Amino acid sequence: MSAVEPSISTLSSIRLLGWEIGDSDGTACGGEVCQNEGTCSLDDSAVHGFSCDCKMPYGGDQCEVHSDCAGPHGCQNGGECRVTEETVECDCPLGFKGERCHEREFSICVQKMPLIQAHSI
Repeated sequence: MSAVEPSISTLSSIRLLGWEIGDSDGTACGGEVCQNEGTCSLDDSAVHGFSCDCKMPYGGDQCEVHSDCAGPHGCQNGGECRVTEETVECDCPLGFKGERCHEREFSICVQKMPLIQAHSI
């Protein structure tokens, strides 16, 4: 059995039917572009051709940001925010620590070297 190379007309037909990866209906709202049960609406004025109506407590372009993770109370310095039923936790990147990754973490490695004294001969 030999592999069949798809032609441009075959690929165009597949795209017209909405079979692209990550797209289930051939529109910008195909697939699950809005997260956390957000509702997608086609919007020609939006950068990606859609906008999301987010359910509380989520926001962001694709309803990807929990309100407890946004703004000054969210994780800082690139920390990843996780919301559990009881708490908001931050997974801090290397070099940062603290409840909101707001503290620099560094260690200074000092190696003691023997003191070399010069003697005149």
